[in-house]
Amino acid sequence: MAQSSSRAMAPFLVLVACSFSGALAAAEPTPAARIGSVTISLADFVAQRDATLRQTSYHKQSSPERRAEVGSQLLQQMIDEQLLLQATARRKVKLDPARLQALVDEQANNLGGKKRFEAMLASRKMTEQQFAQLFEKQALIETLLAQLTAMDPAKAKQEARAYYDANQARYVMAASSRLRFAQAKVDPGNITQSRQQTAARAPAIAEAMASGASIDELTKKFPGDEFKDLGWVHQGSLDPSFAEAEQDTPVGQVSRPIPNTFGVALLQVLERRQPQQLTYETVEAAVIAERAAERRKLAREQLLAEMRQSIKVEVLVDPKTVP
Repeated sequence: MAQSSSRAMAPFLVLVACSFSGALAAAEPTPAARIGSVTISLADFVAQRDATLRQTSYHKQSSPERRAEVGSQLLQQMIDEQLLLQATARRKVKLDPARLQALVDEQANNLGGKKRFEAMLASRKMTEQQFAQLFEKQALIETLLAQLTAMDPAKAKQEARAYYDANQARYVMAASSRLRFAQAKVDPGNITQSRQQTAARAPAIAEAMASGASIDELTKKFPGDEFKDLGWVHQGSLDPSFAEAEQDTPVGQVSRPIPNTFGVALLQVLERRQPQQLTYETVEAAVIAERAAERRKLAREQLLAEMRQSIKVEVLVDPKTVP
């Protein structure tokens, strides 16, 4: 249960850091929304929105449409969080300090260890205590949802088994092929001539692959080209041009040349597996986790609906047009 709780809160790591960054912004009395007696300031909303845009735009300029989309989603998330926090207060949900510290430590590990975690805190000008205070909000919400959806382990297994039996088509391993890959590369300095040379080299590479040459042997024989063992590749996961060539290639043989940006590619089909029905025993843990996540999702929706019936929510700005 501790692991599933940690996974549920993992996306919160970025959001909470952004939230504190917004809290450090210059004081701005203008409200963006009110949830009962709690106010979400326009400054905090803008800080979180802009931080989200920076972290999801990959250094590109965000379009007005993207800004409007993120703004609308984010303000709703902030309102929902406040409603759920007020629900935890009503139900007097508490979080043991030791449990909170354990969750914070898990987040540090998820980020890559203590040093990376401390570097993140330093970049946000936060202390670990300040991070824990903000993180506690999400932890309280997850604790409440866990309480509302708690189920006896034996009953949870029974429910999971019934769901599996009724939905076995969901638990089928797709057809797959075990593949080796070769990329005969062009020389960027002389692309036209190099493409001709690469195309001429492809049959020799295919012959060496078909004869059973290892990846190391192929790399030594064709320096500058690329060779990989792709392992088992599920149907539908390849680029269309590669998928078509793979499907046309018998087991043990090498595909026709596949022209691409880098030159010519080849695929060797070593084995094929037909779709396989996964047994309940192999997916039991995953099905139990799926059903628990679905119960939490429904409980969250019901809780939000209940809180909206008893708490006045006022949206005081149009999040799509906030500059």
